[in-house]
Amino acid sequence: KETKPLTVPKSHAYEAVNYALNQWPYFENILLDGRLDLTNNLVERSIRPFTIGRKNWVTMKTDRGAVGSSMVYSIIQTALANDLKVYEYLVYLLKQMPNTDFNQSPELIEKFVPWSKELPANCYKTKN
Repeated sequence: KETKPLTVPKSHAYEAVNYALNQWPYFENILLDGRLDLTNNLVERSIRPFTIGRKNWVTMKTDRGAVGSSMVYSIIQTALANDLKVYEYLVYLLKQMPNTDFNQSPELIEKFVPWSKELPANCYKTKN
């Protein structure tokens, strides 16, 4: 059965209530699985450094610099998400990757990704 909002049609309140009613089936899914968060606070907190740094990024002098910075930020955030010590992980990458022949063996990249089981123990915040 379709439910109609009890507000003045074409008003902002009508549109908001109508939107909420249309989203109800998706909202119910959250209620069915207790592992799901009701908010996106975790995501908001993880992107906070980017939003704070945005004013600094507009001063990038070259596209290559901006791309390079975005790659480093991506590596750092992925390392954090995988419970790694960022500094130790970056040191490992910068020491080992230049000595690896990815042209001959592209699959070797798998040993450097943050979720690899082949990372040195000192890269982990907690013991695996």
